[in-house]
Amino acid sequence: AASAAVRLPWQKVQEGQMPPMMFQLRTNDGVHESFPYGDIRRIRCRDAGSVQLETFSSPRTIITIEGRHLRELAALLCNGMIQWIEESDTRDVDRDEQLTTVTRIRVELSTSS
Repeated sequence: AASAAVRLPWQKVQEGQMPPMMFQLRTNDGVHESFPYGDIRRIRCRDAGSVQLETFSSPRTIITIEGRHLRELAALLCNGMIQWIEESDTRDVDRDEQLTTVTRIRVELSTSS
């Protein structure tokens, strides 16, 4: 059980593996949605608790990933090294505050240009 507790909420590309064309978002409601790396316009990490991705797609899409200790995730996304990101199980109340956690993933379509 200890190894499951320290599991990261994402899968990064393994050594020697080709970088993926897309990354996948996995939410607690069972939705898996993929986005092409080539569409990422900007990655913004305001603090270690929030990573925001903005796409070139039309309509423009804003992906917000909220949680704790997400700087490494932002760096991996910048290098196209993430295969998938998933929200942590909300029922896992025993999760240590020091562990990297993704509490929420939001995908919003931007109406402004």
